[in-house]
Amino acid sequence: MRRQLLSAIAGTRDQCRPDLTLTYAVHNAFRRDAALLMSASYSEDVRDGASIRAGWETFKRHMAMQRSAKDSVLWPALRARLAGRPRELELLESMEAENAEMDPLIRKIDAALSHDRRFRLREYAEDFSTSLLRHLDHEEAEAIPLLQSVLSQQEWRAYCDEQRRQVGYKGAPSFFPWLLDGAPDSTRSQILELLSPPLRFLCRTVWQPRYERVPHWELTSAA
Repeated sequence: MRRQLLSAIAGTRDQCRPDLTLTYAVHNAFRRDAALLMSASYSEDVRDGASIRAGWETFKRHMAMQRSAKDSVLWPALRARLAGRPRELELLESMEAENAEMDPLIRKIDAALSHDRRFRLREYAEDFSTSLLRHLDHEEAEAIPLLQSVLSQQEWRAYCDEQRRQVGYKGAPSFFPWLLDGAPDSTRSQILELLSPPLRFLCRTVWQPRYERVPHWELTSAA
C-alpha cells in the first residue's frame, strides 16, 4: 500500500511524463487558495484568525514543496537541456525570478498574520495573489510545453520522484484532501483514479474527514 500511495503522487512512474493531471490540479488548488486568501483579507472578525492562519500555513506548505521539487530537479534538468538556447533560457530565468518575487510577499503575509496586523493583509494578499496567478499562467502557457518537448522520460520521472519525496508517505493523507478541496467532480475523479481502491476508500472515509475537522479559510462573516 505504501508503494501504491507514493506512486500516485505526481502520477505513476510509467505514465509520469505525459500525465499532467496532478500538475494542473495543484495549480488550480493554488488559485483556489489565493482567492480564499483574498476573501480572508477582507474579514475584520478576530474569530477568523485561527482559520485564516490554518489555511495560509497549509497553502504555504504545499507551495514550498512544489517549488523545492522544481528548484532542485526540474529547472536544473531543463537548464542543462537548453544550453546554447538563450531565448529559452531567458524563459527559465523569468520563472525563477517570478518565484523570487513572491518570497518577500509571503514574509509580509506571515508578519501580518503573526503580529495581528490584519489591516495590512489586504494589500499584501492582493500583491501576492496577482504575482502568483501571473506566474501560474506563464508557466502553463510557456514553460510546461517547453519542458514537455525537451526533457527525457527519465528526467521527468526524476522530477516526479522528487515530488513524491517532498510530499512523502506521511504527508499524503493531508495532501490529497487539500488538493481535492472544492475541486470539480471531473478533477476529483481523475485524481482519485491515481489511487488504488483501498487508498480511495481511505481518502474518502479517513483523510478527508480528518482534514475537514480543522477549519481552513472558514470566515464567520460567510456563515
